[in-house]
Amino acid sequence: VIAVEPLYDSLIRLHKSIQLNNVQHQITLVANAIGTKHERLTLNIVDKNLGASYISYLDELAPPEKKIEKIVDDQQPGGGKGVPPKVLAEVDTITLDDLVSIFPSFFKRAILKIDIEGYEALAFGNASLLFNRTEIPAIYMEFGKLIEIKYHRGMMTKIEDMLSFLKKRNYEPYEVNDINHILYDNWESWPWDVAFRRCDICRCPGLEKLVGSAE
Repeated sequence: VIAVEPLYDSLIRLHKSIQLNNVQHQITLVANAIGTKHERLTLNIVDKNLGASYISYLDELAPPEKKIEKIVDDQQPGGGKGVPPKVLAEVDTITLDDLVSIFPSFFKRAILKIDIEGYEALAFGNASLLFNRTEIPAIYMEFGKLIEIKYHRGMMTKIEDMLSFLKKRNYEPYEVNDINHILYDNWESWPWDVAFRRCDICRCPGLEKLVGSAE
């Protein structure tokens, strides 16, 4: 397993779990965020749900009515309620393509699970090398956040580019039960979690496609 995780608290938990289960030689932890290039970005840490933490750049793309222009203290002058300040952390980003250089030499095939709170649409813009070098039969993705932020600036095009990237590589979308096929044209009404199956090497229920031996 190669796990990419930018959040310090989550890294500590991962390290502890790996030690307790004695799987140190089977897991590589990468202390970065997945982005579009090598840069330092701000991570917005969601205190009550660490798994919902996200790259703050997505806030910059939000429509004006959804932006918080000024972070203020809990209590404004005069007794009015303010907006709690965000908890932020600086993180260094890598790309999906960078994972190729981290793979062991025998790492030719992999399942990809990705949940980066809407940044998927940007991250897949730098994933061609990964997909050209690695046979990825299935991708499990949290897609619901992408639907939530589809009206952020430029995001609709980014989502459609990501879906085109996957469709050209013979991936078909399914509900996470891997049985119920869903349609690319209806992506705005997809379920929160989606499984993409690569139909040239995997059986694709409902499409009668099977090439190769993987199921």
